[in-house]
Amino acid sequence: MHTRRHTILTAFAALLLLAAAPPTPTTADDLAGELTIILEGALAQNYRGGAARGHPLSLHLTREAGQWTEAWGKASTHNTALHEVDIVESNVSARTIELTVEVAVGSDLWISGGQARFDLKVERLPADDGLVISPHPVLRTGAAIERFRGHHQGVFEGRHASFEAAGQVKGLRWAQRPIHAERRLRDTLVRPRLLMRPEDVTRVRERLDTPLGRAALQRLHQSDTAIGHALLYVLTDDPAHAERAAEHAEDEMTRPGHHTTHQSTWWADRAQVLAFALDLCADAWPSDFRTRIENWIEPVNHSGLYNQHQWGSGAVITPGQFLSDKMYGGCGLAAMALWGRPGDPPTPPATSGSIHALQERFGAADGLSLEQRLERYRRQLARWREVGGANRKYLDDAYYARRMIFTGTQRGIGEGGSGGHPYLWDFALAWRSMFGRDLTSRPTLSHAGVRPLLATIWVPDAETDRLQPRLPFGGRPLTGGELARLVALADDRYQPALMGYWLNLAGIEPAALNTDAGAMRLLQTIAPGDPLAIAYVLLHLPESPQATAPDRRLPRVWLEHTPGTLWARSGFDGTDSIVARFTARQMGRNNPYRQLGAELGHFRIYGFGHHWAAHDGTHFNAHERFNAVHLTDMHTNGWANGRVLDYREMPDLPAASLTADISARYHRLERRTTTRTVTQTRGNLTVDRPVTRVYNAIEDVGIEAIRAFAADYSGECGAPALFVIVDRISGEQGKQWTMHVPDLADTPVEIDGNRFTIRKGDATLTATFIAPADVRIDKRLGYSTKVFRVIGRDHGTGFYRRDVLTATGKDSAAGNFFVVMTLQRGQAPPVHVEGQGLDATVTVGRRAIRFDDGRIVFEP
Repeated sequence: MHTRRHTILTAFAALLLLAAAPPTPTTADDLAGELTIILEGALAQNYRGGAARGHPLSLHLTREAGQWTEAWGKASTHNTALHEVDIVESNVSARTIELTVEVAVGSDLWISGGQARFDLKVERLPADDGLVISPHPVLRTGAAIERFRGHHQGVFEGRHASFEAAGQVKGLRWAQRPIHAERRLRDTLVRPRLLMRPEDVTRVRERLDTPLGRAALQRLHQSDTAIGHALLYVLTDDPAHAERAAEHAEDEMTRPGHHTTHQSTWWADRAQVLAFALDLCADAWPSDFRTRIENWIEPVNHSGLYNQHQWGSGAVITPGQFLSDKMYGGCGLAAMALWGRPGDPPTPPATSGSIHALQERFGAADGLSLEQRLERYRRQLARWREVGGANRKYLDDAYYARRMIFTGTQRGIGEGGSGGHPYLWDFALAWRSMFGRDLTSRPTLSHAGVRPLLATIWVPDAETDRLQPRLPFGGRPLTGGELARLVALADDRYQPALMGYWLNLAGIEPAALNTDAGAMRLLQTIAPGDPLAIAYVLLHLPESPQATAPDRRLPRVWLEHTPGTLWARSGFDGTDSIVARFTARQMGRNNPYRQLGAELGHFRIYGFGHHWAAHDGTHFNAHERFNAVHLTDMHTNGWANGRVLDYREMPDLPAASLTADISARYHRLERRTTTRTVTQTRGNLTVDRPVTRVYNAIEDVGIEAIRAFAADYSGECGAPALFVIVDRISGEQGKQWTMHVPDLADTPVEIDGNRFTIRKGDATLTATFIAPADVRIDKRLGYSTKVFRVIGRDHGTGFYRRDVLTATGKDSAAGNFFVVMTLQRGQAPPVHVEGQGLDATVTVGRRAIRFDDGRIVFEP
């Protein structure tokens, strides 16, 4: 089980809030910022001795002004708990970092924890030009300023035995970006603080006499909710709104409980509403009513953070799950609202008598010496006095939620990705408002709006004469409420593009925001029941927001580092846009990227208003649906994870290449059955009963495979878009290159030797196979394939129909495929080839293409 002791290192947590902005590194001890250091093979599950596979432990540290200000740990493959970290010894130089850490390894419902101590030494190295590609998902990044490499050794005292740990250490450092460097811990006790602070209220009230402010007030009056009326109270000083907010708060507390599968998140809904309403109306509500709300929140909040199983099997507690974002976000906001309630002083450690004698003989429960525990107590007492005797457990709860959300954003969104629940964004904005810091120094949330923009095509609607968003690769358009949050969180570089999206959604020009009608059109994209989004508009929308077409602000190639997905666009000119996506699927199903399904190595192409390469359009989540090289005589594990090996953006060009290790796709997958006999005794009767287990077995048969994908929109090839796909797959099994073309039965396809051309209207896609030699290309309609189902309850096999283009070599086991595609209106440019196979040099127009050292290279 989690305990509050595992939520925060109290000796360090307050220092994080007290510290000013980190200084510019100038000395040998220039280590400042957010660090993640991973100890491979550090922990073992329920270890009983003998051989064991160690699990990695991620240490998350913060250092400012030469001091370690925060330290905690996470080991997602070990269990779901947080782990308290104490830095016992530290030696930082310009070249190395040496640490001795003691870790209180937390327990969850399944895997117990223990105590651990590790000595580690790492080298400090450059961050590889800002791009770090690592096997470990936590370290897939494009924004680190330093990387670490070294080793560790230590011992993990598990539940049953000691585990001798040793292994490699890798890590990264990010620069911190303080929002309000001068903010101190005592400043977090003012109200309001979650949505806005007292100094923000005056600024927002001044905006009410503007078109946007008048529209916001009108929309808030249409929001008959606790938060809506609480906002109106703060903005208008009308006590009637505080009374109405109190009525809604009373209803939240007295409504009967919820009993659906996800009842935990329903309780988080109520906790979030009460948290914001309490924060905004604290000075208007009687103290006994505030106390009632606080007493209602506290047990709900504790269950939501630490005891989700009490709410039933539907509770989702794994960081990175969509519903866990909602749960940790809602309960975390409630914890921040409770911060400031009075509490007892910290308890001093035993220094004499029988308790101290027992501790000296058998060791203290926390593994610290008496001197260390006394020093910790002195720091805790100083912090307690500084904040006037506030109960630190609520601050600890807020930090626990923050760390779970931090873990979830990294696992589920990652740098360059998008996703999560709006509660996650609300928590991140509240954390910034309350503590003056971003939730994380990584650009996880500040870049969260970019991917949806890259995935959207804007097309004119004949009936409304307005641009409408279309997402050719699936999903739904952003709403006004989501855009309000993303604009508030976004990096300054991407705010104008997000505003351009928002104005298109509202159907207005930028100048219309200076009119009452235009401002109302913008806010009508926000649901009436989402008053927080309206508040974000008043708080975070610039006075004169810049809105530009995306092509003037957004990159045309973009890597989502966590899932390893490359997006590439020719531009943002409506239906003429050409969009391609390729994924290495670096994350599995147990995170928000689970919708990627079996997309390892899959590519998709859309352009000129048509799909050219997609999946088969069914909801059947089998990897045979996707564009990949399939084995013809063996079921394979298309649901496996891949890994980015190389990613390159071409200098000054809208072009990029990505190479992925997809070997795990070609592990054998088969259904196995085992039977064993179980003896059961009931009274005087003993019966032997057979028990049969059916399961999916995965076996590595030694196939090594990489797939590389590249896109070039420079026009140097003589066509608007050039795509290159290279596969290198070992093994003697039969191999078939496959591409799904929507509406293939009604689509003209010309096959000429090693080339096929697909025609849709006046546009064509032409693909030329450089390898394998003597390739055979087939258009297969109604191709019935036996697939292996592993998603859902049916774990058997089945048949389904698909229409595909396939290619095989004269030798069916040939595993090298080198394909060059161009997409254009009219005829394709000629393709010239020098050499053979993967060693060939291909020239298309003025563009030369090679496959060199495992990656695709474009040359003038």
